[in-house]
Amino acid sequence: MSKDYLFHHELSHSVCLGEHFDLSIQEGSKRYLISNTRDADAEIYAPEINWYFESSTDDWSVKADKLNNLYDARRIAFEGAEDVESSIRVGKKILVIADTAQQQLVAQLNLQDFTLVVQNSADILGFAGSLGNFVAQFKTDQGVVNIDADQVIWFQAPANIVELVGVHDPLQRGLGNTYQDLLGCDGIFTYRNTVRYIRSSCLQSNKNGKVCNRCVEICPANALAYSAEEKQILLSSIQCIGCGLCAGVCPTGALEYAPSPRSTFERATVFYRGSIPLIVSKDTDLTELEGPLPANILPLAVEDYGFLDEEYLLTLLQNSNHPILIYAREESKIQMGSVRLLNEIFGKIYGRQVIYLCTSSGQVRENAEAAVCLPEDLIQHVDEGVSRRVRLVERLSYIVGNADHGCITPDADMPYGAITINEEHCTLCLSCVDACTLHALEAHAEDNTLRFTPALCVQCGWCEQICPEVDCLKVAHGQLVLQASYFEQKIMAKDEIFNCVECGKGFAPAKSIAKIVTIMTEAFAGDPLRSRALSCCPDCKAKVMFESLSQDI
Repeated sequence: MSKDYLFHHELSHSVCLGEHFDLSIQEGSKRYLISNTRDADAEIYAPEINWYFESSTDDWSVKADKLNNLYDARRIAFEGAEDVESSIRVGKKILVIADTAQQQLVAQLNLQDFTLVVQNSADILGFAGSLGNFVAQFKTDQGVVNIDADQVIWFQAPANIVELVGVHDPLQRGLGNTYQDLLGCDGIFTYRNTVRYIRSSCLQSNKNGKVCNRCVEICPANALAYSAEEKQILLSSIQCIGCGLCAGVCPTGALEYAPSPRSTFERATVFYRGSIPLIVSKDTDLTELEGPLPANILPLAVEDYGFLDEEYLLTLLQNSNHPILIYAREESKIQMGSVRLLNEIFGKIYGRQVIYLCTSSGQVRENAEAAVCLPEDLIQHVDEGVSRRVRLVERLSYIVGNADHGCITPDADMPYGAITINEEHCTLCLSCVDACTLHALEAHAEDNTLRFTPALCVQCGWCEQICPEVDCLKVAHGQLVLQASYFEQKIMAKDEIFNCVECGKGFAPAKSIAKIVTIMTEAFAGDPLRSRALSCCPDCKAKVMFESLSQDI
């Protein structure tokens, strides 16, 4: 049996671990999948394992079981991660943008190995691109010129540009750091693709107007932008810092956090069943958490906190059947709207808080006392391949059940609410159905109805924008209703089927045909056959129009 796990500790023989474990570093070229020490050659160094073993007040038999769980959870997370490494070759051409006095400072950088192109900062007209592929536009005596470069030294660079990888401002970084930054980007530059963009799921894709811009607005690294020309979100993986905030606010799952896909997270967190998860960033210095760790707490290491939206957190709540502790120094890294939402939902249903934000070891211990097992068995499996919103709706409807728990008002920027439709004005043209990629709005031909599922609606407002009728469809931002009806389809509009005047077959909503006839009657005045064709099914319409053409001949 291959031993993929290393648990190397002076007390390692005090616990009985599985056959996958080595308890000491083996001589030679042995490479492990997961190790609790940096001294071994391993794919994954998991410091939270040592921290748990040394800090937890669990007894030895419990520690053995939970150590197995920690290793297995880490393995599942590693095997299911989809963040791949990429690289580009960065050349030696550097564009220097500076005034005359600042240009003299560049000589101190000792850049003989690079090709420098120097331009006055007062002459710049435009700037675009990314590391290895920058383009700047300048006015010169000969006219406007475009200059390409691999990297840029820009004195007093605009705030939104100096954040770009490969753009360096010596006035901010100092000459010494600027030189090191240039060398760090030179040659083969390696980066990770931590976010995947699924265009077909994006609310903004192929839209002329603004529908959703959440990811662009929240990105702290200028890694995302909307291209009106291409009608899609543009993602720069080079620029991405992997915080996950964009994925956390995307209501449809069009941005997926590659280090921890939803299905992988669900499989990994099954190992937290019966434990209180303590979420920590992999960059967290666990020595900050001093003192004994209360019994039954199990650390869950994540790349960063930003991707943890309400669906991820609800998955962990259901899999563990315990409240969650999150240890983080900065609240800005947390999807606090999701935390408040779930606390309100569980407060309504179970009368308790289920997610605790901790900023100190004292708060971890204090909140652990309140984080008792949830009163019901909430574990639930959601099929892989379904969208983020469907996963969330299935999980929420499961805990809501058939009872009436009232309603809550999420944060204003969260995608919950409903729509209203003026049935008298609705012609069932179904433009809104075509617009709704999440299928919150659906047409049912069997009874000629327009139906709406409130829980699936993400409040993008695109249906309202394209509705051709006046005072017909309105988006109603606001409440999440904790009742079964919120997760079920309801009829919003209904019409009689119009029967073809030629063959008598029903083929379209009566209101739609009436409106078309009203609009086109004047245009077809004096042509009774064409006027009659307006009230025909597609098959008969072709026959009537052919008859009209024959008469014209």
